[in-house]
Amino acid sequence: MLERAQGKGARERLCALAATLAMGCALAWPSNANAFSISLADLVGGESFTSADGKLMFDNFEATVSGALSELLSDYNVIVDDAPGGNTPGGFRLVGPIGVAGGSAGDLVLQYDVWSLGSNIVSASMFFNGAVDGAGALATITEDFRSLPGGELLTDRMLVYASAQPDVEMLTDEVVFESPQRHLRVLKDIMVTAVAGDLAAISVIEQQFTVVPEPSSLGLVILGLSGLAVAGREPR
Repeated sequence: MLERAQGKGARERLCALAATLAMGCALAWPSNANAFSISLADLVGGESFTSADGKLMFDNFEATVSGALSELLSDYNVIVDDAPGGNTPGGFRLVGPIGVAGGSAGDLVLQYDVWSLGSNIVSASMFFNGAVDGAGALATITEDFRSLPGGELLTDRMLVYASAQPDVEMLTDEVVFESPQRHLRVLKDIMVTAVAGDLAAISVIEQQFTVVPEPSSLGLVILGLSGLAVAGREPR
């Protein structure tokens, strides 16, 4: 009876934590009537999408879920804003039930390819909104980038959100590649852990990439702008 009551209390706390995170997401990312959503089930099934700025394509998705997280890939969604001024012009947001209550842990491993469509990828940034409750609660994201073809490891990084930071918070990290990239393979490992009586949750993960034109293309743009400037001068 006591164990049942404790389990019910943990679920209630997890629901309250999820509600708090959802409110934080609503404030951090205003709704966009032109945004669209694709489930991980569809993406793993072979679907792909282009970023809102039209400069990147994402495909070849793979995902595995273990532990206390939902194993239904349809529960996890990728959101893309396709309107000017969207929050993810060069990337996407991952949302889903990434949360665990006391005495459990969960792991979501996500892999995908990023293709540049005429520009060079020069950097990547990741943000996530998480909350933990309890000394043993932990939310961790590790990520590595490999250059394709070849599979050379470019960099790896880790973001940790622990009980020392108990309030809802947005964590940010950015990596700049040593050389411009045209095709990347990304592996993201998302883990939440909560010992007895603790809670850990991640509400939103946002991935963005910065692209710049190739030097030759940039030169043509500058030359074209210079020509327009000359043509626009009035003769004396």
